[in-house]
Amino acid sequence: MQNDLWRQALTRGLNDSAGFTFALPRRQVRGQAGYHLGQKQGSSLEYKDFRDYQPGDDLRHIDWSAYARSDRLTIKRFHEEVTPHVDVVLDNSRSMNLDASHKAQSALAFCAFLAGCALNSGFRCTPWLAGNSLTRLTGGGLPPSWQAAWFDETRSPDLAFQHQPKFHGGGLRFLISDLMWQGDPTPILRNLARDAAGAAVLQVLAHRDLAPDHGGKWRLVDAESGVAHEVALDRAQIERYRAALLRHQALWRDTARRFGVVFVAVDADTQWQDRKVPPELLRELLHVRSGT
Repeated sequence: MQNDLWRQALTRGLNDSAGFTFALPRRQVRGQAGYHLGQKQGSSLEYKDFRDYQPGDDLRHIDWSAYARSDRLTIKRFHEEVTPHVDVVLDNSRSMNLDASHKAQSALAFCAFLAGCALNSGFRCTPWLAGNSLTRLTGGGLPPSWQAAWFDETRSPDLAFQHQPKFHGGGLRFLISDLMWQGDPTPILRNLARDAAGAAVLQVLAHRDLAPDHGGKWRLVDAESGVAHEVALDRAQIERYRAALLRHQALWRDTARRFGVVFVAVDADTQWQDRKVPPELLRELLHVRSGT
């Protein structure tokens, strides 16, 4: 039953991406071996330009005629090598799957939307799951076929970014998360932005994350650890929580700005019911544009 919900969310996100492409950011998008200038990719047998030979390069791609003229080893760069890359990182922790909310579905739909935009743009896309570690989503294919143990991690994804992830250099990078953990966002944002043409963080929150109910006694259960706390929530406590959430968002937004990373926060439940991608998402996340 739940697998059907995940598949429906992925399908919806992919369908919503129809007609949308990534406009090139201010910095050109670079593939593994060079810069993409925006034209459609041709056959991988067609070469685009040249670069210096590096140890480990395929010797079949050496331009021997150029070597004869200049005594310098150069490599032909093919269209396949310069295809821009999009890395989409999904927070796979349990807090993303909040009961009685559409947080998990919205997060999956956004991942599929970005993958669809990459496909429409002729870019390659690698989906990642972040929790105790950062792992590639295996299986490939279009988002409806993605399979994983969704939202079962017991650790917030900050640990996954302690070491530089093996992202594709010069590509576009996205982190989709509720950001519901304490700590300095600097290591995550630094690694997300390093050697990227552009990067963005999409904070996906349930409506109850933004405006929790108050009154009476509540049993709060930590989504990751399972530890339960019995508390009485009154209006003053809720206001303190909201103030703390705003400070937390401001910390992420300010730190993101320092690294040139776009920060957008959305109410997942409102977005899911409206069936619209937030305008600020289209405007801010690296100039996503509609081709229709």
